[in-house]
Amino acid sequence: MKIIALTFGSESCASTYFRIHQYREGLASRGISFECTPADRFHDWPSLAGYDVVILQKRLFGGRALKPIRRHARRLIYDIDDAIWLPHGKRHHWITRLRTAWRLQQTVRSADLCLAANERICSKLTACGGTARVLPMALDENEWTFPERPPESRLRIGWAGSPANLRYLAAIGPEIQHVLKTHDGTELIIFSGAKPEFGRDLPYTHIPFESGKEAEVVRSFEVGLLPLPGDPFSAHKSPIKALQYMASGAAIAATVIGATQELLEADVTALSVPTPDDWQGTVSRLVRDAALRRRLRTAARQRFERTFSLSRNTELLIDHLQSMVRVPPHDDGRR
Repeated sequence: MKIIALTFGSESCASTYFRIHQYREGLASRGISFECTPADRFHDWPSLAGYDVVILQKRLFGGRALKPIRRHARRLIYDIDDAIWLPHGKRHHWITRLRTAWRLQQTVRSADLCLAANERICSKLTACGGTARVLPMALDENEWTFPERPPESRLRIGWAGSPANLRYLAAIGPEIQHVLKTHDGTELIIFSGAKPEFGRDLPYTHIPFESGKEAEVVRSFEVGLLPLPGDPFSAHKSPIKALQYMASGAAIAATVIGATQELLEADVTALSVPTPDDWQGTVSRLVRDAALRRRLRTAARQRFERTFSLSRNTELLIDHLQSMVRVPPHDDGRR
């Protein structure tokens, strides 16, 4: 089987890495050729006919690009991991909203199969007229390991994420500050590509992001923080940070909304934080109760291995691909 993915970004783009590139080795071991190229740099539409399956990752093209992709692709998959049709951090002009909605509908209807990161996105794609299935977010369970936790002098409360999302941590800064002041031996670790600007009232240690160091840093967290805003975009998101905490043995305090509920089982694998005012009490509870932390992280790791491991989801992706190639390829009569 020969596949090409027209990707949203390069391998350094988190969305593209976790939805596309991390599957390459597993597919190759099964004899499946898997090429990747950023979609915005690709224009050799006729060459798509030489592949059994074309995967278009997240990008929403207008008809000028979508039509030749559909014309030449024998089988077309559209893969998406967040609500790209919704504004994120800025308002969309009504013309932008209409154009985006039209492109999403045309892309979904053009695809033979849509793969969504969660049920909430899957339902949206189905409502747009597509055939959609869930391929959950995944992590390599051999890289993201569950550590033994020897007694340490300080308890690490950790947050990992992109600089753009530091504002969500800043929003709960006063509550975390109170936890640090009232519980001796605790410290806040922030792993991000930019140093936060929280002022002097919130003490923290910043570990600059370095590719390949994520698993090592997150494994050091005793408590993992996952604050999210209550906006529609976040409600459709399956935060990879949640899986990193689950796989690495951090006891999680999280805003469990929308699709995050599909990742985390409230009070089983994580403690849900209903309102911003509840962060202080929830994190303090985790700091005080070592038995609770052990119970949560053990349940979280078990759930991760059952549902979100790379090996499990590689098999699921292969099943989708094999079911597609058993069906005669698309032919619109224009080749």
